[in-house]
Amino acid sequence: MNWTRRTFVKTTGLAGAGAATVGMSALLAGCTQQPKYDVLITGGMVIDGTGAAAITADVGIIGDQVVEMGSLRDNGSKRLIDATGMIVCPGFIDIHSHTDLSLLVNPKAESKIRQGVTTEVAGQDGESLAPLTDTQLQGLQEGYGARYEVDINWKDFTGLFATLKKNQIGVNFISFVGQGTIRRLVVGNKNVRATARQIDVMKALVEQAMSEGAWGLSSGLEYTPGSFADEDEIAELGKVTRSFDGIYATHMRNEDDRLIEAVEEAIHIARKAEIPLEISHFKASGKRNWDKISQAFEIIEKANAEGMDITLDRYPYIAYQTTLRNLFPTRFRDGGTDAFVKRLQTPALLTRLKRAALAKIDMLGDWSAVMITRVSKEEHQVHIGKRVSEIVAESKEDPFEFVRQLLINENGSVQRRAGLDFDGTISRSLPVERGRD
Repeated sequence: MNWTRRTFVKTTGLAGAGAATVGMSALLAGCTQQPKYDVLITGGMVIDGTGAAAITADVGIIGDQVVEMGSLRDNGSKRLIDATGMIVCPGFIDIHSHTDLSLLVNPKAESKIRQGVTTEVAGQDGESLAPLTDTQLQGLQEGYGARYEVDINWKDFTGLFATLKKNQIGVNFISFVGQGTIRRLVVGNKNVRATARQIDVMKALVEQAMSEGAWGLSSGLEYTPGSFADEDEIAELGKVTRSFDGIYATHMRNEDDRLIEAVEEAIHIARKAEIPLEISHFKASGKRNWDKISQAFEIIEKANAEGMDITLDRYPYIAYQTTLRNLFPTRFRDGGTDAFVKRLQTPALLTRLKRAALAKIDMLGDWSAVMITRVSKEEHQVHIGKRVSEIVAESKEDPFEFVRQLLINENGSVQRRAGLDFDGTISRSLPVERGRD
Protein backbone atom coordinates (compact mmCIF):
# COMPACT_ATOMS: atom_id res chain seq x y z
CA MET A 1 0.00 0.00 0.00
CA ASN A 2 1.29 3.50 -0.88
CA TRP A 3 0.90 5.69 2.18
CA THR A 4 0.13 9.36 1.56
CA ARG A 5 -0.02 11.92 4.32
CA ARG A 6 -3.82 12.01 4.00
CA THR A 7 -4.09 8.17 4.15
CA PHE A 8 -1.80 7.96 7.17
CA VAL A 9 -3.69 10.60 9.14
CA LYS A 10 -7.07 9.10 8.23
CA THR A 11 -6.04 5.55 9.12
CA THR A 12 -4.27 6.29 12.38
CA GLY A 13 -7.03 8.71 13.40
CA LEU A 14 -9.65 6.04 13.06
CA ALA A 15 -7.49 3.57 14.96
CA GLY A 16 -7.01 6.09 17.72
CA ALA A 17 -10.72 6.76 17.87
CA GLY A 18 -11.36 3.02 18.09
CA ALA A 19 -8.85 2.63 20.89
CA ALA A 20 -10.42 5.55 22.72
CA THR A 21 -13.87 4.02 22.31
CA VAL A 22 -12.68 0.66 23.67
CA GLY A 23 -10.97 2.36 26.58
CA MET A 24 -14.08 4.40 27.43
CA SER A 25 -16.30 1.27 27.33
CA ALA A 26 -13.97 -0.51 29.70
CA LEU A 27 -13.93 2.48 32.00
CA LEU A 28 -17.74 2.75 32.01
CA ALA A 29 -18.05 -0.99 32.63
CA GLY A 30 -15.78 -0.66 35.62
CA CYS A 31 -17.98 2.12 37.00
CA THR A 32 -21.24 0.14 36.56
CA GLN A 33 -22.19 -1.82 39.73
CA GLN A 34 -22.29 -5.57 39.08
CA PRO A 35 -25.07 -7.57 40.80
CA LYS A 36 -23.75 -8.89 44.11
CA TYR A 37 -26.25 -11.73 44.38
CA ASP A 38 -27.80 -14.19 42.00
CA VAL A 39 -31.05 -13.98 43.98
CA LEU A 40 -32.12 -11.44 46.60
CA ILE A 41 -35.21 -12.14 48.71
CA THR A 42 -36.42 -8.99 50.43
CA GLY A 43 -38.86 -8.06 53.16
CA GLY A 44 -39.76 -11.52 54.42
CA MET A 45 -40.05 -12.83 57.97
CA VAL A 46 -36.97 -15.08 58.21
CA ILE A 47 -37.03 -18.26 60.30
CA ASP A 48 -33.50 -19.63 59.90
CA GLY A 49 -34.00 -23.13 61.30
CA THR A 50 -31.65 -22.71 64.27
CA GLY A 51 -34.39 -22.12 66.80
CA ALA A 52 -33.74 -18.39 66.91
CA ALA A 53 -36.66 -15.96 66.91
CA ALA A 54 -38.04 -14.88 63.54
CA ILE A 55 -36.73 -11.58 62.15
CA THR A 56 -37.56 -9.38 59.19
CA ALA A 57 -34.53 -9.51 56.89
CA ASP A 58 -33.31 -9.78 53.32
CA VAL A 59 -31.60 -12.95 52.14
CA GLY A 60 -28.77 -12.91 49.58
CA ILE A 61 -28.06 -16.03 47.55
CA ILE A 62 -25.10 -16.82 45.28
CA GLY A 63 -25.31 -20.08 43.37
CA ASP A 64 -26.99 -22.53 45.71
CA GLN A 65 -25.71 -20.93 48.92
CA VAL A 66 -27.31 -18.40 51.27
CA VAL A 67 -24.36 -16.03 51.79
CA GLU A 68 -25.80 -13.12 53.75
CA MET A 69 -28.83 -11.95 55.74
CA GLY A 70 -29.67 -8.44 56.85
CA SER A 71 -30.57 -5.16 55.15
CA LEU A 72 -29.34 -5.91 51.62
CA ARG A 73 -31.65 -3.87 49.35
CA ASP A 74 -28.82 -1.57 48.24
CA ASN A 75 -26.97 -4.48 46.67
CA GLY A 76 -27.82 -5.55 43.15
CA SER A 77 -29.10 -8.99 42.19
CA LYS A 78 -29.83 -10.86 38.99
CA ARG A 79 -33.24 -11.80 40.37
CA LEU A 80 -35.26 -9.95 43.00
CA ILE A 81 -38.05 -11.63 44.99
CA ASP A 82 -40.33 -9.47 47.16
CA ALA A 83 -41.36 -11.65 50.13
CA THR A 84 -43.18 -8.93 52.06
CA GLY A 85 -45.88 -10.53 54.19
CA MET A 86 -44.40 -14.00 53.70
CA ILE A 87 -42.18 -16.37 55.71
CA VAL A 88 -38.73 -17.23 54.36
CA CYS A 89 -37.27 -20.42 55.83
CA PRO A 90 -35.22 -23.49 54.89
CA GLY A 91 -37.04 -26.20 52.96
CA PHE A 92 -38.88 -28.75 55.08
CA ILE A 93 -37.59 -32.32 55.43
CA ASP A 94 -40.27 -34.99 55.14
CA ILE A 95 -38.58 -37.41 57.52
CA HIS A 96 -40.95 -40.28 56.69
CA SER A 97 -41.98 -40.35 53.06
CA HIS A 98 -43.30 -42.96 50.64
CA THR A 99 -42.68 -41.07 47.40
CA ASP A 100 -40.11 -43.66 46.27
CA LEU A 101 -41.76 -44.61 42.95
CA SER A 102 -44.09 -41.64 42.52
CA LEU A 103 -41.08 -39.39 41.84
CA LEU A 104 -40.79 -41.22 38.53
CA VAL A 105 -44.38 -40.30 37.65
CA ASN A 106 -44.10 -36.65 38.66
CA PRO A 107 -40.39 -35.74 38.94
CA LYS A 108 -41.28 -32.14 39.81
CA ALA A 109 -42.82 -33.44 43.06
CA GLU A 110 -45.28 -30.57 42.97
CA SER A 111 -47.44 -31.92 45.78
CA LYS A 112 -44.44 -31.58 48.09
CA ILE A 113 -42.64 -28.55 46.66
CA ARG A 114 -45.81 -26.45 46.88
CA GLN A 115 -45.91 -27.25 50.61
CA GLY A 116 -42.27 -26.22 51.07
CA VAL A 117 -40.91 -29.77 51.31
CA THR A 118 -37.50 -29.93 49.64
CA THR A 119 -36.09 -33.20 51.02
CA GLU A 120 -37.75 -36.62 50.94
CA VAL A 121 -36.58 -39.43 53.23
CA ALA A 122 -37.82 -42.68 51.66
CA GLY A 123 -37.13 -46.40 51.93
CA GLN A 124 -39.30 -46.48 55.04
CA ASP A 125 -40.99 -49.22 57.07
CA GLY A 126 -38.48 -51.87 56.04
CA GLU A 127 -39.12 -51.59 52.29
CA SER A 128 -36.76 -49.93 49.81
CA LEU A 129 -36.43 -49.85 46.01
CA ALA A 130 -33.05 -51.56 46.20
CA PRO A 131 -31.53 -54.07 46.16
CA LEU A 132 -33.76 -56.01 43.76
CA THR A 133 -33.60 -59.46 42.21
CA ASP A 134 -34.29 -59.97 38.50
CA THR A 135 -37.75 -61.31 39.40
CA GLN A 136 -38.56 -58.32 41.61
CA LEU A 137 -37.36 -55.92 38.93
CA GLN A 138 -39.54 -57.63 36.35
CA GLY A 139 -42.53 -57.42 38.69
CA LEU A 140 -42.04 -53.67 39.13
CA GLN A 141 -41.64 -53.18 35.39
CA GLU A 142 -44.77 -55.16 34.53
CA GLY A 143 -46.80 -53.61 37.33
CA TYR A 144 -46.00 -50.04 38.31
CA GLY A 145 -43.81 -49.35 35.28
CA ALA A 146 -46.42 -50.46 32.77
CA ARG A 147 -49.32 -48.75 34.58
CA TYR A 148 -47.64 -45.35 34.79
CA GLU A 149 -45.39 -45.68 31.72
CA VAL A 150 -42.17 -45.07 33.63
CA ASP A 151 -38.75 -46.64 33.17
CA ILE A 152 -37.67 -48.95 36.01
CA ASN A 153 -34.29 -50.45 35.17
CA TRP A 154 -32.15 -50.56 38.31
CA LYS A 155 -31.27 -53.29 40.80
CA ASP A 156 -29.11 -51.37 43.27
CA PHE A 157 -28.97 -47.93 44.88
CA THR A 158 -26.43 -46.67 42.37
CA GLY A 159 -28.90 -47.35 39.58
CA LEU A 160 -31.85 -45.95 41.56
CA PHE A 161 -30.10 -42.66 42.29
CA ALA A 162 -28.88 -42.40 38.69
CA THR A 163 -32.44 -42.86 37.41
CA LEU A 164 -33.82 -40.18 39.73
CA LYS A 165 -31.03 -37.81 38.72
CA LYS A 166 -31.70 -38.48 35.04
CA ASN A 167 -35.35 -37.61 35.64
CA GLN A 168 -34.26 -34.30 37.24
CA ILE A 169 -36.44 -34.67 40.31
CA GLY A 170 -37.44 -31.44 42.03
CA VAL A 171 -36.53 -32.48 45.58
CA ASN A 172 -33.54 -33.85 47.42
CA PHE A 173 -33.89 -37.61 47.91
CA ILE A 174 -32.60 -39.80 50.73
CA SER A 175 -33.37 -43.49 51.16
CA PHE A 176 -32.92 -46.08 53.86
CA VAL A 177 -32.24 -49.68 52.90
CA GLY A 178 -35.17 -51.80 54.02
CA GLN A 179 -34.60 -54.63 56.48
CA GLY A 180 -37.69 -56.38 55.08
CA THR A 181 -36.37 -55.96 51.54
CA ILE A 182 -33.04 -57.50 52.53
CA ARG A 183 -34.62 -60.40 54.43
CA ARG A 184 -36.98 -61.22 51.56
CA LEU A 185 -34.00 -61.28 49.20
CA VAL A 186 -31.98 -63.71 51.34
CA VAL A 187 -34.38 -65.66 53.58
CA GLY A 188 -37.66 -65.35 51.70
CA ASN A 189 -41.17 -64.71 53.03
CA LYS A 190 -41.26 -67.59 55.52
CA ASN A 191 -41.34 -67.24 59.29
CA VAL A 192 -38.00 -68.95 59.88
CA ARG A 193 -34.91 -68.05 61.86
CA ALA A 194 -32.08 -66.76 59.67
CA THR A 195 -28.92 -68.87 59.68
CA ALA A 196 -25.51 -67.42 60.47
CA ARG A 197 -24.64 -67.66 56.79
CA GLN A 198 -27.83 -65.83 55.77
CA ILE A 199 -27.12 -63.07 58.29
CA ASP A 200 -23.64 -62.64 56.79
CA VAL A 201 -25.16 -62.31 53.32
CA MET A 202 -27.70 -59.77 54.56
CA LYS A 203 -24.94 -57.77 56.25
CA ALA A 204 -22.96 -57.71 52.99
CA LEU A 205 -26.02 -56.39 51.14
CA VAL A 206 -26.54 -53.67 53.75
CA GLU A 207 -22.88 -52.69 53.46
CA GLN A 208 -23.17 -52.44 49.68
CA ALA A 209 -26.33 -50.31 50.00
CA MET A 210 -24.65 -47.96 52.48
CA SER A 211 -21.56 -47.62 50.28
CA GLU A 212 -23.86 -46.66 47.40
CA GLY A 213 -25.54 -43.89 49.39
CA ALA A 214 -28.26 -45.41 51.59
CA TRP A 215 -28.85 -43.35 54.74
CA GLY A 216 -29.35 -46.15 57.24
CA LEU A 217 -31.52 -49.19 57.99
CA SER A 218 -35.31 -49.10 58.25
CA SER A 219 -37.63 -51.79 59.54
CA GLY A 220 -41.38 -52.38 59.41
CA LEU A 221 -41.93 -54.95 62.12
CA GLU A 222 -45.71 -55.13 61.69
CA TYR A 223 -45.14 -56.24 58.09
CA THR A 224 -43.87 -59.51 56.70
CA PRO A 225 -41.19 -60.71 56.19
CA GLY A 226 -39.36 -58.13 58.33
CA SER A 227 -41.53 -59.07 61.30
CA PHE A 228 -40.00 -62.55 61.32
CA ALA A 229 -36.59 -61.23 62.41
CA ASP A 230 -35.71 -61.01 66.10
CA GLU A 231 -33.92 -58.03 67.64
CA ASP A 232 -30.47 -59.68 67.49
CA GLU A 233 -30.76 -60.25 63.74
CA ILE A 234 -31.83 -56.66 63.14
CA ALA A 235 -29.07 -55.32 65.40
CA GLU A 236 -26.47 -57.23 63.39
CA LEU A 237 -27.61 -55.44 60.24
CA GLY A 238 -27.70 -52.15 62.10
CA LYS A 239 -24.08 -52.54 63.18
CA VAL A 240 -23.04 -52.45 59.53
CA THR A 241 -24.41 -48.93 59.15
CA ARG A 242 -22.37 -47.61 62.08
CA SER A 243 -19.18 -47.01 60.11
CA PHE A 244 -21.25 -45.00 57.60
CA ASP A 245 -22.82 -42.84 60.34
CA GLY A 246 -26.12 -44.54 59.58
CA ILE A 247 -29.24 -44.59 61.74
CA TYR A 248 -32.00 -47.08 62.49
CA ALA A 249 -35.57 -46.00 61.65
CA THR A 250 -38.34 -48.32 62.73
CA HIS A 251 -42.03 -48.84 62.29
CA MET A 252 -42.16 -50.72 65.57
CA ARG A 253 -43.47 -54.22 66.06
CA ASN A 254 -46.60 -52.90 67.72
CA GLU A 255 -48.25 -49.50 68.17
CA ASP A 256 -51.24 -50.44 70.28
CA ASP A 257 -51.63 -53.08 73.00
CA ARG A 258 -47.91 -53.91 73.15
CA LEU A 259 -46.59 -50.39 72.57
CA ILE A 260 -44.30 -50.37 75.62
CA GLU A 261 -42.66 -53.68 74.69
CA ALA A 262 -42.17 -52.43 71.13
CA VAL A 263 -40.48 -49.21 72.31
CA GLU A 264 -38.17 -51.22 74.55
CA GLU A 265 -37.28 -53.55 71.66
CA ALA A 266 -36.48 -50.61 69.35
CA ILE A 267 -34.16 -49.17 72.01
CA HIS A 268 -32.47 -52.55 72.56
CA ILE A 269 -31.76 -52.89 68.84
CA ALA A 270 -30.26 -49.41 68.52
CA ARG A 271 -28.24 -49.85 71.72
CA LYS A 272 -26.78 -53.16 70.51
CA ALA A 273 -25.96 -51.66 67.11
CA GLU A 274 -24.63 -48.45 68.73
CA ILE A 275 -26.45 -46.20 66.28
CA PRO A 276 -29.10 -43.44 66.58
CA LEU A 277 -32.76 -44.46 66.61
CA GLU A 278 -35.70 -42.83 64.85
CA ILE A 279 -39.12 -44.14 65.89
CA SER A 280 -41.51 -43.72 62.97
CA HIS A 281 -45.02 -42.23 63.29
CA PHE A 282 -44.96 -42.53 67.08
CA LYS A 283 -48.47 -43.11 68.46
CA ALA A 284 -50.70 -45.26 70.62
CA SER A 285 -53.56 -46.76 68.63
CA GLY A 286 -56.83 -47.60 70.30
CA LYS A 287 -58.50 -45.65 73.09
CA ARG A 288 -57.57 -48.28 75.64
CA ASN A 289 -53.87 -47.58 74.92
CA TRP A 290 -53.80 -43.78 75.02
CA ASP A 291 -52.53 -43.70 78.59
CA LYS A 292 -49.41 -45.66 77.54
CA ILE A 293 -47.96 -42.65 75.72
CA SER A 294 -46.63 -41.04 78.90
CA GLN A 295 -44.85 -44.23 79.94
CA ALA A 296 -43.38 -44.59 76.44
CA PHE A 297 -42.03 -41.04 76.59
CA GLU A 298 -40.47 -41.70 79.97
CA ILE A 299 -38.64 -44.76 78.61
CA ILE A 300 -37.34 -42.78 75.63
CA GLU A 301 -36.29 -39.77 77.70
CA LYS A 302 -34.47 -42.03 80.17
CA ALA A 303 -32.55 -43.73 77.32
CA ASN A 304 -31.57 -40.33 75.89
CA ALA A 305 -30.39 -39.22 79.32
CA GLU A 306 -28.19 -42.32 79.41
CA GLY A 307 -26.46 -41.26 76.19
CA MET A 308 -28.60 -42.68 73.41
CA ASP A 309 -29.73 -40.58 70.44
CA ILE A 310 -33.45 -41.23 69.97
CA THR A 311 -35.80 -39.08 67.93
CA LEU A 312 -39.43 -39.46 66.95
CA ASP A 313 -41.49 -38.50 63.96
CA ARG A 314 -45.22 -37.99 63.92
CA TYR A 315 -47.72 -37.19 61.21
CA PRO A 316 -49.70 -34.06 62.05
CA TYR A 317 -53.12 -35.66 61.70
CA ILE A 318 -55.04 -38.30 63.61
CA ALA A 319 -55.24 -41.04 61.01
CA TYR A 320 -52.92 -43.44 59.26
CA GLN A 321 -52.86 -45.60 56.13
CA THR A 322 -51.74 -49.20 55.87
CA THR A 323 -52.80 -52.44 54.20
CA LEU A 324 -56.10 -54.17 54.87
CA ARG A 325 -54.03 -57.33 55.43
CA ASN A 326 -52.85 -55.81 58.69
CA LEU A 327 -56.20 -56.54 60.29
CA PHE A 328 -54.76 -60.05 60.61
CA PRO A 329 -51.77 -61.12 62.75
CA THR A 330 -48.47 -61.98 61.04
CA ARG A 331 -49.01 -65.72 61.63
CA PHE A 332 -51.73 -65.62 58.98
CA ARG A 333 -49.48 -63.64 56.61
CA ASP A 334 -46.54 -66.06 56.83
CA GLY A 335 -45.26 -67.05 53.39
CA GLY A 336 -46.30 -63.90 51.53
CA THR A 337 -49.46 -62.52 50.00
CA ASP A 338 -50.40 -65.58 47.95
CA ALA A 339 -50.22 -67.80 51.03
CA PHE A 340 -52.32 -65.29 52.98
CA VAL A 341 -55.03 -65.18 50.30
CA LYS A 342 -55.08 -68.98 50.23
CA ARG A 343 -55.69 -69.03 54.00
CA LEU A 344 -58.62 -66.64 53.55
CA GLN A 345 -60.19 -69.32 51.37
CA THR A 346 -59.52 -72.22 53.76
CA PRO A 347 -62.78 -73.13 55.60
CA ALA A 348 -60.97 -74.68 58.57
CA LEU A 349 -59.25 -71.32 59.30
CA LEU A 350 -62.23 -68.99 58.96
CA THR A 351 -63.23 -69.00 62.63
CA ARG A 352 -59.70 -68.15 63.76
CA LEU A 353 -59.29 -65.52 61.03
CA LYS A 354 -62.54 -63.83 62.01
CA ARG A 355 -61.69 -63.89 65.72
CA ALA A 356 -58.31 -62.26 65.03
CA ALA A 357 -59.77 -59.58 62.76
CA LEU A 358 -62.54 -58.73 65.24
CA ALA A 359 -59.98 -58.39 68.02
CA LYS A 360 -58.18 -55.78 65.92
CA ILE A 361 -61.44 -53.99 65.18
CA ASP A 362 -62.30 -53.98 68.88
CA MET A 363 -58.99 -52.22 69.55
CA LEU A 364 -59.70 -49.66 66.79
CA GLY A 365 -63.27 -49.11 68.00
CA ASP A 366 -65.56 -50.54 65.31
CA TRP A 367 -65.75 -51.03 61.54
CA SER A 368 -66.25 -47.29 61.01
CA ALA A 369 -62.53 -46.92 61.83
CA VAL A 370 -61.60 -48.73 58.59
CA MET A 371 -61.85 -46.81 55.32
CA ILE A 372 -60.97 -48.33 51.93
CA THR A 373 -58.48 -46.05 50.16
CA ARG A 374 -57.01 -48.06 47.29
CA VAL A 375 -58.00 -51.05 45.18
CA SER A 376 -56.98 -52.18 41.70
CA LYS A 377 -60.08 -53.65 40.08
CA GLU A 378 -62.61 -51.38 38.41
CA GLU A 379 -65.62 -53.00 40.05
CA HIS A 380 -64.24 -52.15 43.50
CA GLN A 381 -63.48 -48.47 42.82
CA VAL A 382 -66.91 -47.60 44.22
CA HIS A 383 -65.63 -48.52 47.70
CA ILE A 384 -62.80 -45.98 47.73
CA GLY A 385 -63.32 -43.31 50.36
CA LYS A 386 -65.99 -45.31 52.16
CA ARG A 387 -65.84 -46.86 55.63
CA VAL A 388 -66.56 -50.57 55.93
CA SER A 389 -69.51 -49.75 58.20
CA GLU A 390 -71.04 -47.59 55.42
CA ILE A 391 -70.48 -50.22 52.73
CA VAL A 392 -72.11 -53.08 54.65
CA ALA A 393 -75.00 -50.89 55.76
CA GLU A 394 -75.88 -50.53 52.08
CA SER A 395 -75.13 -54.12 51.04
CA LYS A 396 -76.42 -55.85 54.22
CA GLU A 397 -73.24 -57.97 54.28
CA ASP A 398 -71.34 -59.17 57.30
CA PRO A 399 -68.36 -56.77 57.59
CA PHE A 400 -65.81 -59.55 58.06
CA GLU A 401 -67.15 -61.37 55.00
CA PHE A 402 -66.99 -58.18 52.96
CA VAL A 403 -63.35 -57.64 53.95
CA ARG A 404 -62.45 -61.29 53.34
CA GLN A 405 -63.99 -61.36 49.87
CA LEU A 406 -62.46 -58.00 48.92
CA LEU A 407 -58.99 -59.22 49.89
CA ILE A 408 -59.48 -62.44 47.93
CA ASN A 409 -60.74 -60.63 44.82
CA GLU A 410 -57.91 -58.07 45.00
CA ASN A 411 -55.28 -60.75 45.70
CA GLY A 412 -54.55 -59.19 49.08
CA SER A 413 -53.69 -55.75 47.71
CA VAL A 414 -56.06 -53.29 49.41
CA GLN A 415 -55.11 -50.13 51.26
CA ARG A 416 -57.04 -48.84 54.24
CA ARG A 417 -57.12 -45.77 56.43
CA ALA A 418 -57.81 -45.93 60.13
CA GLY A 419 -58.52 -43.08 62.50
CA LEU A 420 -56.78 -42.55 65.80
CA ASP A 421 -59.50 -40.18 67.07
CA PHE A 422 -57.04 -38.51 69.42
CA ASP A 423 -54.42 -35.81 69.04
CA GLY A 424 -53.18 -35.45 72.60
CA THR A 425 -49.73 -36.89 71.76
CA ILE A 426 -48.92 -34.28 69.13
CA SER A 427 -48.10 -31.44 71.51
CA ARG A 428 -45.72 -33.61 73.47
CA SER A 429 -44.00 -35.45 70.63
CA LEU A 430 -42.96 -32.34 68.72
CA PRO A 431 -40.58 -30.95 71.40
CA VAL A 432 -38.90 -34.35 71.65
CA GLU A 433 -38.23 -34.46 67.90
CA ARG A 434 -34.95 -32.92 66.77
CA GLY A 435 -34.16 -31.90 63.23
CA ARG A 436 -31.57 -33.97 61.36
CA ASP A 437 -30.24 -32.61 58.07
